[in-house]
Amino acid sequence: MEKILSAGRKGLSYQKLAVGKDARKELDGILKQLRNEGQIVARGEQLTAVKALGFVPATITRVSGRFGFAEDDKGGEIFIPGRFLEGALVGDRVIVKLLGTMGKNPDGRVLKIASYGDSTITGRIESGSDGLYVVPTGRNGIPMRVARGQTMKAKENDLVLAEVVSRGDRHASHKVAVRKIYGSADTSAACVRSLVEASGLPTAFGSDVLAEAQKLQLRGLRKEDLKGRLDLRKKPILTIDSADSKDLDDAISVEKKGTDYILGVHIADVSHFVTPGSLLDKEAFQRGTSTYFGDTVIPMLPKQLSNGLCSLNEGQDTLTFSCIARINKKGEIKEYTLKKSVICSRVKGVYSEVNAILDGTAGDKLKKKYKDVLETLTLAEELSSILNKKKRGRGAPELETVESKFIFDDKRRVVDIKPRGRGRSEEMIEDLMLCANECAARFGKENELPFVYRVHEAPTDEKIDVLKKMLEGFGIPAGKVKSGMEPKVLAAIAQAAKPEKYGVAVNYQVLRTMQKAQYSSDPKGHYGLALKDYAHFTSPIRRYADLTIHRIMGDFFAGENARKKYRAFAAKAAEQATATELRAMTLERDCEDVYRAEYISGFIGQKFLGRITSIAPHGIYVQLDNTVEGLVRIVDDKLKNGDFTVEYTDRDGNHYMVGDMVTIKVVGASVSAGQVDFEFV
Repeated sequence: MEKILSAGRKGLSYQKLAVGKDARKELDGILKQLRNEGQIVARGEQLTAVKALGFVPATITRVSGRFGFAEDDKGGEIFIPGRFLEGALVGDRVIVKLLGTMGKNPDGRVLKIASYGDSTITGRIESGSDGLYVVPTGRNGIPMRVARGQTMKAKENDLVLAEVVSRGDRHASHKVAVRKIYGSADTSAACVRSLVEASGLPTAFGSDVLAEAQKLQLRGLRKEDLKGRLDLRKKPILTIDSADSKDLDDAISVEKKGTDYILGVHIADVSHFVTPGSLLDKEAFQRGTSTYFGDTVIPMLPKQLSNGLCSLNEGQDTLTFSCIARINKKGEIKEYTLKKSVICSRVKGVYSEVNAILDGTAGDKLKKKYKDVLETLTLAEELSSILNKKKRGRGAPELETVESKFIFDDKRRVVDIKPRGRGRSEEMIEDLMLCANECAARFGKENELPFVYRVHEAPTDEKIDVLKKMLEGFGIPAGKVKSGMEPKVLAAIAQAAKPEKYGVAVNYQVLRTMQKAQYSSDPKGHYGLALKDYAHFTSPIRRYADLTIHRIMGDFFAGENARKKYRAFAAKAAEQATATELRAMTLERDCEDVYRAEYISGFIGQKFLGRITSIAPHGIYVQLDNTVEGLVRIVDDKLKNGDFTVEYTDRDGNHYMVGDMVTIKVVGASVSAGQVDFEFV
């Protein structure tokens, strides 16, 4: 097909592509694929490459009432005014004519829809004078009329799954058929069901997968399972997690020899039970990770394993993979070893309880519960402080994120939201797990094993420019903020801004400046942690990436040729882990937005104090102390799409700046869209 793609504007006729009779069917299939991808067009009898005509093949990624975006095949974004969308929907492959650049992205016009993407949409039912309409979820969804006889008896305000069954040249001309009714669009329960289904994430395990898990559970631990393992059952080992956690991946032990600390991080040996090619393994690979939102978990593994056989439950002999590291008082790893082991956790530790032990506020009842591991906790806190100091010394940015804790009533409605705090024990466990993850990555690298690394690359020039504009807007020197800067530059900026009113905004922007971490079979290092070696080793019940490297290391210890066996699979597992993590993170974020909107919908008309977190051409974002963020709408023709600013003055002369505390009134909340509207008071 290179002939067509390089033939210029004139193109080639089908006849000049003549091939033998046997290959004609294959040629027709290839040409059809190229047309569907928007790579070629037919002009009379001539086949011409779209790029030769000066046009761009692209995929529609976002659509609203007034504009849309398309992504070209190189990942570039094209802004498309609403009047030039030609009815294209998200997922459609289109041919775009570029019209120049007004803002950050080039503007374009859809000339032709080469092929349709997924024609299903999720939206809310509204009544019109001529029938029912589906308004797609989103801030500016365009209503589409429900075709006659295709309502499935949906009623006003139902949240539905609909399919576009008739296309027009405008979105308003499309017609849809209702395929599923989730319930009221004002309830998070219905909206979350729709989001989970749209994500494609399976929620139930098949009977064959469950049967395999139940068989393993009934078999339990056998004497032969302990063969060759390091026996640590007499060590004062404990798990520390949230009170409601049931899938306990990790446990710790800490001892002291001279001035050195002997850290043991003991991880559930899921690879012993979930073997390559098994039904459980195939299911775990497809899911990639456990997904958490609200008080719900969609697990990677059935509960027979995640909560039972593999979980490091108190008083239960459990198979583990232990990282045992000798660390000096400077936080340097002097030596480490990774071994298959067996443990018996003394205590199911709870973060809040351990925090009380560490800060000296624990009562006699708690002290009695933790009496066998008090020394372990004392040494763990000491070691954590040393490791954290070393991390800061490397220049790893200490960026703060606030998680939300949602409180539900018996009808599954959100009745309260609180910021989820982090105490000393949460920080301690994170420090110890980071150490074990570093050791695992070193092991893979030193032994030249095919591996799955957790990688985090340096910020892009585009993101650096946005950060510089913010800092300059606040009058903060930004000369060191440039391409190739070390992480310590960002760490210093975030630390210096922390006590200022704009400290939270700078913290958020530094976070946004960071690339998204992902998985790779290449050890590219972790920019955000300022580490050359890093892998995910500590959560194989919840993450397939961790399970993969356990399996690779286990086979290496057993004398198998792991380098040859896993060379192709490591890359495949890394790619799948990245994709499934993104799917889970997107679902978690969208569900939490829905929960926040449902909660704040009960406060329409009420006033709150919040902080301005960002300013965009379409409005000013304000976040409340309870983590709810809303938009104060503005219309400013001076601000173009993609522009960045830290301050805004309205037509009445009121001045607003990122970081300012402001009083707002809640004026609207769309639960199905997960969006909240405020106005200034």
